[in-house]
Amino acid sequence: PAKLLAMSEKDDDELRRLLKLGEFSQRRGDSAAAAAAFRHVAQRYADDGFFLKAIALTKQVLKLNPRLIDLYATLAEWHHTIGLLGEARGYLATAISSLLEAGRHADAIALEARFLALGISRSRSVVDELLQAPKARA
Repeated sequence: PAKLLAMSEKDDDELRRLLKLGEFSQRRGDSAAAAAAFRHVAQRYADDGFFLKAIALTKQVLKLNPRLIDLYATLAEWHHTIGLLGEARGYLATAISSLLEAGRHADAIALEARFLALGISRSRSVVDELLQAPKARA
């Protein structure tokens, strides 16, 4: 037990250092470095079950770089995990829309399928959107 506690304290120190690095990088205008540090810490929080902390930090990453569209899917998953289904649907919709806009159709379909398996659906399927897209442009 003492060895595990020492390892845990070491991990906590590492996370604090990474957070400080992220904050410092953000203050000096290095959004990429800040986002990388915050993403790492957010994932560690989620791995340890601290989803609210992970969500808050991931939202901060998206403020730094909203083009990290895969993080919207991560937020949807974490919101689902803690039972916030409305928020999960919102982030799922954003993730799918962003993937479609980026031309990543297969990724959008796979993401929708993954969330359908969890019982989360959207009002309109990705396939419906793809089928309607050419008509909307005409």
